[in-house]
Amino acid sequence: MKEKLRVIFLLPIIKFFVKLNVKPNLLTTITLILNLVPFYFYINKNFLLGAISLILINLFDAMDGELARMTNQTSKLGAFLDSNFDRISEALIFLSLIVAFKENFLIQILLIICAFGSFLISYIRARGESLGVLIKAGPMERAERIFFIALMTIFIKFIFFFLVVFSILIYITIIRRIYEGYKKMKLSNF
Repeated sequence: MKEKLRVIFLLPIIKFFVKLNVKPNLLTTITLILNLVPFYFYINKNFLLGAISLILINLFDAMDGELARMTNQTSKLGAFLDSNFDRISEALIFLSLIVAFKENFLIQILLIICAFGSFLISYIRARGESLGVLIKAGPMERAERIFFIALMTIFIKFIFFFLVVFSILIYITIIRRIYEGYKKMKLSNF
């Protein structure tokens, strides 16, 4: 449902890209490059602009796939690029925050714990899909993680609290996904 709402909101922009004959893989690449904007803001401790740019840029994350579907240009290469570029973008954001908090070892450790969990969530889903099992359980899909990071950096004074909650939600998602994968594979006699 949330994906459909985001696509409806972005539909005029997607149609504009169709008219310009923009290729979905180009849009995927541009989105990756644009993620250097919040990276820059976060490294320079401009957390509000980092959060705003992170949200705006990641609204585009759904557009490449929808553009590919609208123009019959879906491909395994596009899915591969999108998935990997999403991981690179997430890594950039976590790295920029780790650098921004270089004076606070505890915050850095919590950010590393969250980054590890964030990548693991994506890996569990990808590994399940490679085995023919769709695994989507848990509250922290990529869009929710990006939103949470943005929210956390808007209210930067409470970052410790946000990181504790974030890590709990991330690891709940990991446990739920492993369990969901286990159940589905056990029922299918993998």
